Amino acid sequence: MSIRVFVVCLCAVLTCRVVGASSSQSFKNCPTKPVQANFNFTRFQGLWYELRRQPNAFEPDSVCVTGDVAVTPQGGLTIVNRWYNTV
Repeated sequence: MSIRVFVVCLCAVLTCRVVGASSSQSFKNCPTKPVQANFNFTRFQGLWYELRRQPNAFEPDSVCVTGDVAVTPQGGLTIVNRWYNTV
């Protein structure tokens, strides 16, 4: 391995560590938002279709994205996302 490759790899690792550390710290200071009063979970459940997409790392090259929302017996929600990859 040449010294140039080593230096590039070292810089990449250090950059990832700095970015990871700064992004994880930013979540500690998130503002608190009030919960929607009298939110009707039953009206929210069902199959939802994605109409517009912003690029993201966890669903790259995805199409036909849906979210199936269901109310749990405890009164919470479960959401199952499905998509097809174009690659």
